[in-house]
Amino acid sequence: WIFCLDTRQAPIKKKRRAKDKYAKEAEEIDVERLEELTLELFKAHDLNDDGLLQESELITLNVRIAMLHHDKAAVELQDVRDTYQRLFRTKLDHLGRAVPFDTFRRYARGVLEELDHDPEAQEMILEQFVAEAKAGREFLDGAEDSEIRFPV
Repeated sequence: WIFCLDTRQAPIKKKRRAKDKYAKEAEEIDVERLEELTLELFKAHDLNDDGLLQESELITLNVRIAMLHHDKAAVELQDVRDTYQRLFRTKLDHLGRAVPFDTFRRYARGVLEELDHDPEAQEMILEQFVAEAKAGREFLDGAEDSEIRFPV
């Protein structure tokens, strides 16, 4: 998730290999599917379900994802916290204020374009991001300890 976002970049261009009568319909589905997945990713990060992404939500979820992937020491988890706070403040809101879906969408599109220009590849990338965010959220939802749910 740590990639530059150039807000002046052109909209996603779809390059389809198929030249049949279904190619245009498939292009529209790509755009719709990317939008659906981006919204799903945003909702997975919106831990308090208020329609805004807060800096603490981004940090909390990504710390939990790091814990699921690796057995991280406290020092390493602080590095994860610092990384996502820096990401939030450089890519979403420099003052750390909560952001709406549109801001998140612009950032996510920039990340996807940095990773791959192909909409089909972007769809697979987003599906993986959503799966990881949901796994992290399920871990949080099942946690009873407030330190696990919302670490300092």
